[in-house]
Amino acid sequence: MLQIYFLALALIFVVKSEEMKAHDKNQGRNIQDLQNWTAPENFKAKFPYYLSGYDYENRAIIVMEWGKWYTRLIAQTGGEELRNLEKMQDQFVEQLRTSFFRKPLNGSEPSSSDDEFVMIMDMNHYELLQLGSLKNIQYLMKYFAKFDACFEKFSYGFMINVSAVAEQFVRIYNAFMANIMEGYESSNQLLFTVEKN
Repeated sequence: MLQIYFLALALIFVVKSEEMKAHDKNQGRNIQDLQNWTAPENFKAKFPYYLSGYDYENRAIIVMEWGKWYTRLIAQTGGEELRNLEKMQDQFVEQLRTSFFRKPLNGSEPSSSDDEFVMIMDMNHYELLQLGSLKNIQYLMKYFAKFDACFEKFSYGFMINVSAVAEQFVRIYNAFMANIMEGYESSNQLLFTVEKN
């Protein structure tokens, strides 16, 4: 039964893809506004992501506490909060795409690998309720599709605290972000890598 549900969601994703392309074109016109926009303070607490540091090759390490990102209520309600959430997430993708988090280097340090980044997704506290809403899953699929814009900057990443519930989310994520999730395997700590041609 759950497989039929996910198949139906995949079909919705295909139907909505043209709508997302049009939305992305409009976003391109407002990149400067997006980069200068400041998210509401309560959103920064509800939907945390941050620069944790740098790896040995000076790639930015971004931590995304995805398990705390309870988007269901906002996706179902819509309105200003949904617009702010979408804008915040568009800003995050744009920051990744433009290497916003890269380490400023002086002449004596080795350069970063093409301004790539490392992602750590913490799935702690992820709830099955997130997957029980069609509007939320539509929203999440739309958001996942936007990560293609920063795919070339992605080096590798980890998913940590992946419970059985969070693994259902990971399976959906894997279906729509296969290029990023290539190294996925089931465990409490997951490594995912990118193989670039």
